Amino acid sequence: MPKKPKTNGFMMFTTEWRSKYGKKLSLAEATEEAGKIWGSMTVEERAPYNDRARQERMGQKSGRPAGPPKLTCTGKAIEQVEKERAEAEQREHQMKRNIEMTVRNCVKNCQLETQSYFFIMVNYFVKSLKGGIYVPAEILVAEYSLKDGVCRKYHTFINPGPNIYGLHYEAQHHSETSHKLPLPPNAKGESNLGLIYNNVVDFIRDENTGEYPPIYTHRDSITIVESVLEFLKSDLNANSVELKIYSIQYLFYILKEATSEMGEVEQPKSHYITDAYFERDFFEYQTGIACTYHEDIDKSKYCTQSCVTRWGFMFSDYMCRDIAIDLIPGRHVPESTNLAAIINPAPSTYGDTESHISVNSESTYATKAISEHKVYYDDHKTFMSARSNATGRSIDKYDTNEFPSLGAGPSRKKHARAVSPSPAKATRTDHIRTIDIESADDLNPWSSRSRNVPREPDTSHFDIDYTRDDTTDNETTVTGYGRGRMRMNQSTISNATAGSGRGRLLHRYE
Repeated sequence: MPKKPKTNGFMMFTTEWRSKYGKKLSLAEATEEAGKIWGSMTVEERAPYNDRARQERMGQKSGRPAGPPKLTCTGKAIEQVEKERAEAEQREHQMKRNIEMTVRNCVKNCQLETQSYFFIMVNYFVKSLKGGIYVPAEILVAEYSLKDGVCRKYHTFINPGPNIYGLHYEAQHHSETSHKLPLPPNAKGESNLGLIYNNVVDFIRDENTGEYPPIYTHRDSITIVESVLEFLKSDLNANSVELKIYSIQYLFYILKEATSEMGEVEQPKSHYITDAYFERDFFEYQTGIACTYHEDIDKSKYCTQSCVTRWGFMFSDYMCRDIAIDLIPGRHVPESTNLAAIINPAPSTYGDTESHISVNSESTYATKAISEHKVYYDDHKTFMSARSNATGRSIDKYDTNEFPSLGAGPSRKKHARAVSPSPAKATRTDHIRTIDIESADDLNPWSSRSRNVPREPDTSHFDIDYTRDDTTDNETTVTGYGRGRMRMNQSTISNATAGSGRGRLLHRYE
């Protein structure tokens, strides 16, 4: 049995030519006519057919069965899905490299503070079922730098044109649950889509080099922004400028690493830390930063101007302190922010879970309770311990009534060792004092808690006396080591130690 001839480029060309022009010809006649055309073709014209034949031979050699490709559950070829996934990974890798190179060059050229970055945010009416096109409703592009904050903005509403047929309910539902913009054909804003795209391009173009830097947006909105820009570009010719859309979260991470290294502070361990900080959105309900339309209808959270401005505030809150940049109200922080409280922060450890700016943007800044029972006064720039005593008691003197009681009963009455002629009284020998349990109150560990009644608030923060005449819980905490054996925890005010023995408490003073 003769071997089956291998597929070559001429066979691929003959099959294609016969299916188009020689359907009525036999195989021999079609081969003869196709051979004449094949002989007059150049190497470049034969290359596609040779490549197809080579791929088919490789498939036959690998044992791949001939037939249609395998499909996913949605009817898409698996090879196409894998190819698109590989291309997406390659684009993401290239995006990260470009962001890292941009920030690294800024640090090298001493332009980290003045380097400008462009943020973009869009709102849309609905996503079409065919083609996955997002119909735009609003767009904003802003310029940001660590030194100047959010310094320039371009904002406009978009009227996409005629009514949205077939998707009116979806568009109305999305509008009512988010930005509440009127639907087409009654949409607000500019109807010349090409003009909007050109304005965005002119806004981000570098005046010195004429280049177009990348635009940063939320990671989940990259596809939406790319679709909206393609929608706006549809009114222009094919030679329009292509804009690059990058992830703002990765810029947030790389820029934080650079500022931390320059300011000699601790760098974030990974991008998951900065992503979590960015997603908290401390200024989500900040007023006065949205457009007039959304401020009037109380939908500032969904306004593109508010969203981009909040991004700039988070960049400033997280990085400007690292390199000691002066904050500008309205650009780095909200207008109502207490800058004095941010410039002179409280002497405590505000972690990444809380924003300095968002905390100090509240209505009161007189006093802030800090960790470890300390109260900080912004105006006085001093802090005091909440455990300090204002009663004038000496540390060397200790009141026996402050010892907690373990309860009454003849079985718990124990006599102290004879260290003085009067065993019924506590004596002091070599800085050691022994307390007779019979002469003390019943040692109930919970008796002292009834004395710690919360104070009623005064009219002024500065008139409050944060000290107490009674002993606090920390000073009277008792830890048991067996039946009838108690031990006092060591306090920061007095060096207290406990002696062993059933029912005896020793207190040493140095």
